[in-house]
Amino acid sequence: MSSPHLGHRPTYLSRDKPTRIQRKGLLYEKKVARALVEWATPDDLILWGQWIYWDRAVCQPDLLLIPPKGPVVVVEVKLTCKRNVEKKLREVYGPAVDRIFAGR
Repeated sequence: MSSPHLGHRPTYLSRDKPTRIQRKGLLYEKKVARALVEWATPDDLILWGQWIYWDRAVCQPDLLLIPPKGPVVVVEVKLTCKRNVEKKLREVYGPAVDRIFAGR
């Protein structure tokens, strides 16, 4: 099993025009991102839409808040409550982010 790493958007993913609902969600995500930037300290790093590769899998958490000290925070933005979001955070994003930033 390889180590997870950060990367760019996979070339095999299409760039279809977002639906009206998807655009609404992206606008809300942008609002949350702006609020996070205002809340964070100048030393914090915020990654928005960062792709993570791990073996053959790829995932994209909405936002990563990376303070100079302390844990990395994964932020997943949803307009409505969705099933399995917590499971995705705990079983996919959490372990990948933990492994990527373990040595910092």
